[in-house]
Amino acid sequence: MNSNPTMIHLIKNNTLNSEMASTLWSFISAGTSFISSAVPRLAGKTTIANAALSLLGENVSIEKLDGSIEHMLSYKNKQPNGYLTISEISQGPFQDYIWGNEVRELFKVLRVGYSLMATMHASDVRDVFKQICFDNDIEDQDARRIGLVVCIKRFGDNDSNYWRRVSEIYQIHGVTNGIPKTSLLFRWDAGGDQFERVSEPISANFNTNQSEIIRRAENLETLAEQAIGRDDEWYSKMTEQLVTADLKYQADNY
Repeated sequence: MNSNPTMIHLIKNNTLNSEMASTLWSFISAGTSFISSAVPRLAGKTTIANAALSLLGENVSIEKLDGSIEHMLSYKNKQPNGYLTISEISQGPFQDYIWGNEVRELFKVLRVGYSLMATMHASDVRDVFKQICFDNDIEDQDARRIGLVVCIKRFGDNDSNYWRRVSEIYQIHGVTNGIPKTSLLFRWDAGGDQFERVSEPISANFNTNQSEIIRRAENLETLAEQAIGRDDEWYSKMTEQLVTADLKYQADNY
């Protein structure tokens, strides 16, 4: 796999389909905070999240946090514009992984108005919120800032033959006593290796209405079909052109 796969790469290799990719694009265009989750390492949590964020325009800031409370606090007095990203919410050994006090400070900073992208090792959507709310003592009103959870499965024996599927995408409608109220938007059928749309998102923004999702999905699908034999430069160039054209469409129509 390319070291920086685009969403077109991920559609072409069947990590997810174009409608799922478009749904992620539409939600992050609306500023939705989201978690990319999987149990094993090297499942593509960060890859999928970064591919989604790359579909935002240059006018949207994406700031990577280093994991320190000091760095988080530096954003409290800034004008919020876009996403704060954290490598992982976990007890891992790396400096930019956060747990406990750092997680609590991060969610306080989000109150200013930033959106969040984070990855987690979690078995399902309830485990995501169990870790956030119970293991890290995040209150419901802060946890409900998370609007989308992407669940991923990884298969294969070693790094050379791993393959991945987005197994579920959930929209989050609220959190009560640490338990999320969710709707399942998509799921993967392992038997047929096919993706299924289960429900349409409940939309509070023009970006996330079904007509916008379908429009973006058609554009992504067209590029994925044209991608056979293309080099990585082509993927990057097409992604940039896709984003530019989409921003123009939004400006002309909304």
